[in-house]
Amino acid sequence: MKKRVLSLFLSVIMLFSIVSVLAGCIEDPADFSGENADMVVELDKTEFNVNTVNKPIANQDVAVFTREYTVDGNTTAHIGGDHTNRIVVTVRYTASHNEYSIIAVDESDGDKADTLIPVNGFVISVVSSLVSDLRIREGQVVNVYGFDTSNYESLDLASFIPAKSNLARRIYYINPIEVPTADLIYLVNEEYDKDVVLGTDEIAVILTSKTGSNYGVTSILESGTVTAGTTALIFKGKYNCEYALAILEEGNNLMLSRLEDANSVCHESAVVINDVIYKIGAKNTNVSALSDGVYAFDSACSAGVTPSTDKNFVAMAVKDGKVLYIGEENERLVIPTNSGYVLVFSGELKSLADNYTLGGEVDELLMF
Repeated sequence: MKKRVLSLFLSVIMLFSIVSVLAGCIEDPADFSGENADMVVELDKTEFNVNTVNKPIANQDVAVFTREYTVDGNTTAHIGGDHTNRIVVTVRYTASHNEYSIIAVDESDGDKADTLIPVNGFVISVVSSLVSDLRIREGQVVNVYGFDTSNYESLDLASFIPAKSNLARRIYYINPIEVPTADLIYLVNEEYDKDVVLGTDEIAVILTSKTGSNYGVTSILESGTVTAGTTALIFKGKYNCEYALAILEEGNNLMLSRLEDANSVCHESAVVINDVIYKIGAKNTNVSALSDGVYAFDSACSAGVTPSTDKNFVAMAVKDGKVLYIGEENERLVIPTNSGYVLVFSGELKSLADNYTLGGEVDELLMF
C-alpha cells in the first residue's frame, strides 16, 4: 500500500513538473529578436504588443532594447537613434520579487539616444500619440509577457551602488587569482599584488576609501595600467565600459556592498573538496535530469524532490554549511521548502560524497 501511495505521489509531482515546463516554454520563447516579437508590455493597464526587440529605431510603434543590443555588430549600452515624438521608458526586472518596475520615464523633446539600457530589464520606446492619455511614471509596477530573464545579473551578492541606487551592478570577483576573460566587473584593492594592464574594451574606476563601505571616484582610466595595491573597479566588455562611463565620473561617491559574497576564484555557486573547486552554477541548479556532476536543489525547485536518473548518485541535505542527512545510494530526497538545500553527486562524481559525514562542514562558495 505504501509503495502505491509513493508511486502516486511521485506521478503527481512528475505531471506537475511537465505542466510547469510546458507553461514556461509558452510564456518565454527563446528568440524575440525578429519582427513582430512575441513580447507584450502593459503600461498603465494598457497592453502594447512589441514590434521589434534590439532593432534600430525606424517607424516602429513599439520597440524594445535589451543589453544584447548591437549596432553594426558592436555591443552598446545605449538605445541610439532618434526617439523624438516618442516616450522612452526604462524597466527593471527584479528576480527576487519576480517583478518589473519603471525606473525612468523620458518624455522630453530630445532624441533620447543616450538612454542607458539596464543590465536587468529593458528600454521600451513608444510613439507618444499612443500613450498620450496614459499616466506612466517612475516607480510603477508593470506586467510583462514574453521577456527572457535567463541572463539575469544577481544583485543579492557583492555589488557597487552608485548615487542612483537602481543602477547598481554586481561585482563578480575580488582580487582574482586568474584575470577573468568574460565581460564582467571585478574589484582589486590594496591586497592585490599584481598590476592590471587594461586591454581593449576595459576601463578602471579608481577608488579611494572614505568611511565604512563608502568610496569616492578619484579617476577613470580608459587605457594604461592599474598598479598593484590600488583600489579599483575593472569593467570588461563594451557594454560594461559604456555603462560605467554613463553613470560614474570623477568626484562621485559609491558604496561597495556585500563584499563577503565575492571571492578570488569563482563567481558562481560551487563546493570545494580537497582543495578542488566543483562548480555548480545555474546550469546545475534545480535541473530536471542528472548526468555526471555535482548538482544543487533549493526551495525554488518546483518538483519538490530530487530527480530520478539512470546514473548512480548520492544526495545529502545541507543547512548553514553543515550536513544534516546523507541518503543511501540512489535515494531521492525531498527538497527543503525554506532554508537549506540538497547536494547531489552523480555518475562519475558520485564518490565525492564519501568526503562528507553527518554533521560535517561543507566548504561552499556562493551557495544560496
